[in-house]
Amino acid sequence: MSVNGVRVVSGSLTIPAYGAWAADFKLATPDPQTAAASVVIGNLTLTGTAIRTAPYAGAREWRGVAGYAGWRKLLTQKSYGNTNVMLSMVLGDAASELGEKVNVQNDVALGTGWNVLGTQTGGELLYQCAGNWYVDASGVTQIGSRPSAQIATPFQVIDDRSGYGLFDIATEDYASWQPGATFTAPTVTGTVTISSVTYTTNNEGIMRLSVLAVGEGVQ
Repeated sequence: MSVNGVRVVSGSLTIPAYGAWAADFKLATPDPQTAAASVVIGNLTLTGTAIRTAPYAGAREWRGVAGYAGWRKLLTQKSYGNTNVMLSMVLGDAASELGEKVNVQNDVALGTGWNVLGTQTGGELLYQCAGNWYVDASGVTQIGSRPSAQIATPFQVIDDRSGYGLFDIATEDYASWQPGATFTAPTVTGTVTISSVTYTTNNEGIMRLSVLAVGEGVQ
């Protein structure tokens, strides 16, 4: 696991079903880092932005989020009046203002008028008018549900806590283990859908993939 080519000594990154991933890392060098970040976890590369970073004890503590860290900022008040105020128009303007990128998978009309409040953040606007949204690996905010696919590459369930909907997974294909994906295993009942994924590494260099899941296999 690395950030802009710098090894992550320890820390974790969680990708939720909806919203933006967030990570807290200790990096192997105390050297300053750019705000723009490329986080690499095996065959998975994520575009993100550092929101807090500082040197500490010969290393660097780093916190980052998916995309361009714009949705957490306040918006400028704005009013829309039209025969059809489209979701793509409102969110496109907000993304442009906040330095984000957005893709509305299925555009809808919000009505004949819409007000963006100067007291709300971009994230609050997303939840208000878009509902389901997530930030993809390339840093683009997608308005809609995550794609679903059956995981076909080899993996092993090394810890099964179905009562909590938790599974620890050993795999070399980190990119496939995303929210919305499904999996089956001999020790798991039925088909399980991934709700969120957490990638963790420790000082010994041990990588752990923990899955929070829903589905038939979660009893």
